[in-house]
Amino acid sequence: MDYNVVRTHVNNAFKYYKNDDKKFNQAMTDFYTVGKENPSVAGVIYEETINNGIQSMLDLSKESSDGIKPTLMPSANRVAENDVRIGVAKMALTKAVNALDLKDKSALKNIAAKDEYDKAFNELYPRTGKIRKAIMESGNIKTDSVSPKMSWAQKVQVMDSTGFYAKQYPKSYAARTALFINGQIKEGEVTKRVGFFKRFSYKPFLTKAFSFGKTVVK
Repeated sequence: MDYNVVRTHVNNAFKYYKNDDKKFNQAMTDFYTVGKENPSVAGVIYEETINNGIQSMLDLSKESSDGIKPTLMPSANRVAENDVRIGVAKMALTKAVNALDLKDKSALKNIAAKDEYDKAFNELYPRTGKIRKAIMESGNIKTDSVSPKMSWAQKVQVMDSTGFYAKQYPKSYAARTALFINGQIKEGEVTKRVGFFKRFSYKPFLTKAFSFGKTVVK
């Protein structure tokens, strides 16, 4: 899979979204067709390219609006320049807002080639697919640099957003979350044992299968 080709298709999709439906659909069809060869990497490229596109539009909008210089008696040239800057600022901001549809994937539901892409992804990652997608969508993975290790809090957030955390710890999920929120579990530190009396404050979060007492089975 040629990464540059994949990135070009995503750039075209960003360019044509809500501007030319036919070209947008073709760009995304081309992306999914090529991307299914390596859907994980293609997904990273997609997220990174869309994020960069949104940020560039936000930067352009701010730069244009910052350049507007109203005066008490503006000249014809100043009025014309301000009109251009206002128009560019509005256009860029609208483009950035519209591209949020590409972030939440709501604009991609009717692309037929997406089904084969999703199938390839799910076959490769039947157990970790959801969490992989969540990490990619977080923007933590870059194609041109080594991504820093995710903090413990970030990992919990990603796992929680996919439902993976609750599934991994079905009986102690609530208690673990409470420990994290209360600062009992901290990044880079060995977790201290909860004091005997303090344990009871977490009892409402625990199930029968994860308790501090033991039940004798007759």
